[in-house]
Amino acid sequence: MVHRSWGFGQIKEFDESDSKLVIDFKGKKSHHMDPVFCVTSMEVLPAKHILARKETEPAKVKKLIEEDPVQLVIDTLSA
Repeated sequence: MVHRSWGFGQIKEFDESDSKLVIDFKGKKSHHMDPVFCVTSMEVLPAKHILARKETEPAKVKKLIEEDPVQLVIDTLSA
């Protein structure tokens, strides 16, 4: 997920006690957010999206940039 102000975040769990998503942002770990607010303020990225891959598998993306940039473009366009 990408938030306009906080950037990339990953949903870690759903806290049933207060009906909130628990999301890890850089510099803002375990942030509780109302799911309804998330729908209007965040964009959900598919796991294969280049921005998601940059955060979840940075070494792989870096290697593709250095060794096979054409494949990186192909992967990016087909995601």
